[in-house]
Amino acid sequence: MVLNRHLFDSKRMKLETIQDIMTKDVVSVFPETPLIEAAKVLYEHRYDGVPVVDSNNALLGILTEYDLVSKGSAVHLPTLQKIFSQLAITNGMVDGLKEEAAKISTLTVRDVMNAEPLTLQASATIQEAVTLFLEHHRVNPIPVVDENQRVIGVIKTSYDENLGPVWADERMYRIVLQNFVSNAVKYTPDGGTVTVELKKEGANIIMRVSDTGYGIQKSEQARVFSKLFRGENIRERIPEGTGLGLYLVKMMVDKVIGGAISFASEEGKGTTFVVTVPMSRLTMPKKD
Repeated sequence: MVLNRHLFDSKRMKLETIQDIMTKDVVSVFPETPLIEAAKVLYEHRYDGVPVVDSNNALLGILTEYDLVSKGSAVHLPTLQKIFSQLAITNGMVDGLKEEAAKISTLTVRDVMNAEPLTLQASATIQEAVTLFLEHHRVNPIPVVDENQRVIGVIKTSYDENLGPVWADERMYRIVLQNFVSNAVKYTPDGGTVTVELKKEGANIIMRVSDTGYGIQKSEQARVFSKLFRGENIRERIPEGTGLGLYLVKMMVDKVIGGAISFASEEGKGTTFVVTVPMSRLTMPKKD
């Protein structure tokens, strides 16, 4: 799961555990992995860090972007920056970069990894995870381990550092986000992913919650925001529910927040809900 630093409901976070929401499809590297290959993994997956494991998937450390660019070698930082830039254009490295990369080709993950990484137990609460991210902002993702220190998942944050402060009714946004996250967790089977994003796009603030859950049947999508609506495929799996949540959220977004709400869904693949709010609705009122 991807966590955001903003707008989480504290009561719900205390109830949910990391095991309920963590991403179980973990990308990792070995201590013997060449540093260049590990750098490519970080870039291609857009990760800030990856767990370092042994053949039994036991955690040995973590490799982060910070580890890559803080090595003492004078060639280290510029070479990796050039490699990252070139990877954005082509899947391979041009000849000029190959020569420079050869200078650090003998380095492996073991040479630069952090051998004492922060970890979370699967029983940890979401509140504990958010607190850890706030206290250690450079650590992303955080490996989730079992009692034998084997990596069983990861949890990471995603947020727009350029967002800055906004002027808004925190209670309203908490209600909207809580509804989206609650539905996403409830309607996503074990091993799925729930992603929460908050960022600025142009003149708007975008709140986006995506899941890899059951999705909504195409024939029913026109009624998603109707009072008492619950999808047929959802009612079969989870009988409990009022069907009022999305109806009330849409009213709140339209009439109170002053934004727009939309969604995209495919049955069996998941759903994404998006709330778009103009920045003009989030600026501090001028003093008389």
